[in-house]
Amino acid sequence: MIKKIFNVNVLLFLVSTILTLLLAEFLVRTFSPKHNIWDYQIPMVENGFSVLGIPNSTFQHTNQANEYQVEVKINQYGFREKKELESSKENSLIILGDSFSFGYGVEEEERFGNVLQNKIKDSLQVYNISFPKSHFLNYQENLNFAIKNGLRGKRIIYSICMENDLKEYENVRSPKPSNWKNIKKWFHNNSSLYAFVGEKIHNSELIEKILSGLGVMNDNSLPRIYSVSDKAIESSAKLLAEQMKDYEVLVLIIPSRLVWVEEHKIKAIEIHQKFIKKLKEQSLNILDMKIIFDTASDKPLKEFYYDFDGHWNLKGHQQAAGAIHKSFNLSKQVSQFD
Repeated sequence: MIKKIFNVNVLLFLVSTILTLLLAEFLVRTFSPKHNIWDYQIPMVENGFSVLGIPNSTFQHTNQANEYQVEVKINQYGFREKKELESSKENSLIILGDSFSFGYGVEEEERFGNVLQNKIKDSLQVYNISFPKSHFLNYQENLNFAIKNGLRGKRIIYSICMENDLKEYENVRSPKPSNWKNIKKWFHNNSSLYAFVGEKIHNSELIEKILSGLGVMNDNSLPRIYSVSDKAIESSAKLLAEQMKDYEVLVLIIPSRLVWVEEHKIKAIEIHQKFIKKLKEQSLNILDMKIIFDTASDKPLKEFYYDFDGHWNLKGHQQAAGAIHKSFNLSKQVSQFD
């Protein structure tokens, strides 16, 4: 009898909880429409170090602040690239990178690679095989995959995001499937209530500290760049040089936004300069977008970045395209690969 009563109470509790959550979901969707944005991150598939988009997919990419709404088309291989890989030539230019070169927040034709293509006309073709949430090992795996599917080219623009690309790569392991990660992703993509609660948690320093102490979420009390060690800088520069030994490479340095934030600029600039020094020791050709932005504007964060999203806006991509065109001197050197 007691067991039966217990089971009934548990059932009632579960049913009432589910109904409460459904009601809360309905209320958030109805009265807080800004949390109804799902799939504002790029749908992707992961296989070891290969990180690609869902082949032959098209979707609208936006963010919670409604700063942009762009159409993203993924080709049959998982790249945001309209040109056929098989049509590439030895003089083709390849772009490697993460969300910045992928074009977060801008239309495909507004990315620096596409703007660059318009500058050089048909003298050579630019192929962009960048993808978000990637690092050096992902770049290499995606390059290998693209080559197997017909991509050719000996010139590479290797774009580096200083906010998250520098790692001790000897210790980076291939990610394993996680059921918890899949569950979290599902709620992220489908639940307005999840977005609402997540926003409230991240807006409260007290709640974040409590959850961090319990191990439920990462401690974000300091920006990620503070965890970049000298060993990570050395490892990253060494790996990049090894990956690119058979290519003519231009290393595009995408600066951390913290180089312009008074509270953190000393640390951010220190890491920025140390890494560039290591790249020069590897005899790599470098284009530092911090210098380009500082020359073009007194307020780079306002001029070239989205306020909420943090990626480059159209002006940022245009600045990068112009600087790459000059650095690679493409208009004068095309013929040497013909």
